[in-house]
Amino acid sequence: SLMVGKNADFATISEAIHKASPGAQILVDPGIYNESLFINKSLSLRCINFNESNAIHFRDGKNTRKWVEIRSHTFGIHCHPYATENRIHIFGFKIISEGSSKKHYNAAYITSGAVTLRNCILSSSSGPVVAAQYPGTNVTMQ
Repeated sequence: SLMVGKNADFATISEAIHKASPGAQILVDPGIYNESLFINKSLSLRCINFNESNAIHFRDGKNTRKWVEIRSHTFGIHCHPYATENRIHIFGFKIISEGSSKKHYNAAYITSGAVTLRNCILSSSSGPVVAAQYPGTNVTMQ
């Protein structure tokens, strides 16, 4: 697994995605990441605090962040794994697109492959929250 966070292998999620081998798991420390993610291979992005039995916890009793938040002024994530058999899994993320009213951006823009968003919160101030394009594209939200 590759680690993203303050004292981890990578400071940004984008850098970890770029360096990851296909099929890799990337574990991300909770916090706010001001970046857009372009994912072009099979992989898994997981908040370290993600738990299959819990939804996202916004704050714990100590007022600390327990989730990963992606903030972008364009697409939050753009998934384009180049082949319909590729799989992308994203667990426990809050993905926010804050584009301008003149140009529409999605929190998740998926152009091929199969993408699973589990226990994620998505928001877009300027366009549809999720857009799936082209035949064979499959999006699962749980």
